[in-house]
Amino acid sequence: MLELYCTCRKVASSAFLKDILREKNIVAPVLRTENGKPFLAGDPLFFSLSHSGALTAVALSDKAVGLDVEDMLGKKPHAAILRRLSPAEREEIAGEFDFLRHWTSKESYVKFCGETLGKLYKKLSFVGGKLRLNGEVLSVPLRFGTLYGDGYIFCLCGGTAEKIVCKQR
Repeated sequence: MLELYCTCRKVASSAFLKDILREKNIVAPVLRTENGKPFLAGDPLFFSLSHSGALTAVALSDKAVGLDVEDMLGKKPHAAILRRLSPAEREEIAGEFDFLRHWTSKESYVKFCGETLGKLYKKLSFVGGKLRLNGEVLSVPLRFGTLYGDGYIFCLCGGTAEKIVCKQR
């Protein structure tokens, strides 16, 4: 099971998560790991939260999952980040979409692991459509897509290999 819920209405991600859990009759406190990754105490359901621009999104899965969403219309300067990418990564990036595909793959993996971006950023690369940690290809599945008329890009890391059920609200 892998479900993606998203909304563009003004709502805190924690409130959006609570609404979804309530609808699913899941009653479990949300706790945080030492690195700040939220999880449901005593429940086998995994989730990941992300927001960008007006979008708030929650991924639910029966397996560990990481989610990152990014606003494709909000132009942001990426020069500082681009300089820190490997030459192979920079070679693949021809525009905003390519950059965000690279970025969301890394960010979703960091959330999947429950680590911090600062700890993993220099060790991660996304080249040829494959995510690598210290040069070794990771076997974790990555799924990319767009939401709200291609206004947002997302990457789901982990979860099950099933089709994503996306519920826009």
